[in-house]
Amino acid sequence: MKTEVMSFRKDIPPNTGLTLVERLKDKGEIIEIRIRFYPGQERGLQVRPFLQMFNSMTEDLFTWAGGSTDNFLSGDDDYLVFPVSATVVADDNVAVWVNNTDLNYTYTLVCDVVVQYYAGVDSING
Repeated sequence: MKTEVMSFRKDIPPNTGLTLVERLKDKGEIIEIRIRFYPGQERGLQVRPFLQMFNSMTEDLFTWAGGSTDNFLSGDDDYLVFPVSATVVADDNVAVWVNNTDLNYTYTLVCDVVVQYYAGVDSING
């Protein structure tokens, strides 16, 4: 098996939202997502990693509980590590939507997505 860390790093200007995308190289599984929020961001940077399939459908990598919760992650001086399990195939995309709601400051996106490729086997169990 081969493990790849997809590293999403970008300075996001004030009042700006965008989506960053990286192609998956083979069949495998997303096993972890790591997100860093620097001190001073005060929930002004919103982050939502998701899977973008080859057929243009999308799949969230998180379950956003009920109708009363945010459907993004945010924080201030936090380092968050989430174990996930999402099966992927070649040419799907890992995408990270990011939105800077602050009107004055640029914030830095730091999001790592850990992918374990099966590399010739049908599943993680062989």
